[in-house]
Parts: sequence; C-alpha cells; structure tokens
Amino acid sequence: MTPTIQQVARTIDEMVANTPSNDPFSMEATLYGCDEDGAYILASGDNPYDVLADTPKPSKITAMAFVVTGWASPTSENETVRPSEHPERIRVRLVTAVGYDGFATVMRRADQPNEVEDMGDEGTGALRDALEEWWGR
Repeated sequence: MTPTIQQVARTIDEMVANTPSNDPFSMEATLYGCDEDGAYILASGDNPYDVLADTPKPSKITAMAFVVTGWASPTSENETVRPSEHPERIRVRLVTAVGYDGFATVMRRADQPNEVEDMGDEGTGALRDALEEWWGR
C-alpha cells in the first residue's frame, strides 16, 4: 500500500528527529526522494532554493520531502518584522512532503522538540512555489 503524503511527511520527520545531530534546528536544507524502496537523500545545502535548483528530479520517485530549519514568530496584520528579527522568535524545523496526492507539512519547535504539529497543505510563499516547480519538472 502506498503511503499518503501526510505519512511521508511524518516518516521523514521521525527519521530526522531520530538522527544524531549537533543541532536538529540548525541543519542544512535536505531534499529526500521517496519511492517503493524507501526514502533517500537527493541533496543538501545551506540555501534551500539552490538545493532545489541544482538537483534534478529522479523519474522514479513517487514523492519527495524537503527539510528546512528557520525562525517562526507571532504575526499580526501590522507587523513588518522578519521572524528572524522578532523578539519572540523560535527555531523551527519543517518537513514538507510533495507527491501525486498533494502537499503535507509538519513542524517541530525547538522549545517543544518532541511535539509534531500538522501544518496541513495550505502553505504559501516562495518556498512553496519552488517546491511546486521542482515537483512539476
């Protein structure tokens, strides 16, 4: 049975969470390919957009997952402060999975590293656009 895209996101998240690392909230952007044999790293690097631009999409994959770390902060309509500069910022790790049945994103916060938050499939922005472009190749 083929896993759902939500299952792919959670599986990659668990795999990353259980991999020894110096700081799982400051790791390189990592692109995984998924097929019937499992998941494997396609590429990683400091700049997530370069990782996507420089990595060809293998023809045999049925899904992909992209792991990135960054900052999150409370937002308001009048706020113009970047999350990385916000006084209430927190480190986060996102895993976004993309497949033929859509998108799914899960997130962990550095202050609650054992809690996995389901962010759904409604993401927007430059990274979402880049992931859609990469998947559509």
